[in-house]
Amino acid sequence: MDVERVELKVLRGAVGVFQYEPTVIVEFNDWSEDLDEIVRFFENKRYSLRAISDSGLKQFTVDELFPRRRRSMAVNILAEPPNQ
Repeated sequence: MDVERVELKVLRGAVGVFQYEPTVIVEFNDWSEDLDEIVRFFENKRYSLRAISDSGLKQFTVDELFPRRRRSMAVNILAEPPNQ
């Protein structure tokens, strides 16, 4: 999902879809202001989140991904439902 700063709105609008426990890939950008809320959205649904990198999947915190904000960096995040 790459929806240019409205990821949280899209997720909240698609909340009914989550009854089917889809796997989702979300692009995180360092200029987004609601990354922590997006993480909480998935945590509340017991999803696991891992950053997709050249070296594989890894656990992360938003601060680890983007130690310095506003540099136009993006990272794709794999969000997997609890039963995966």
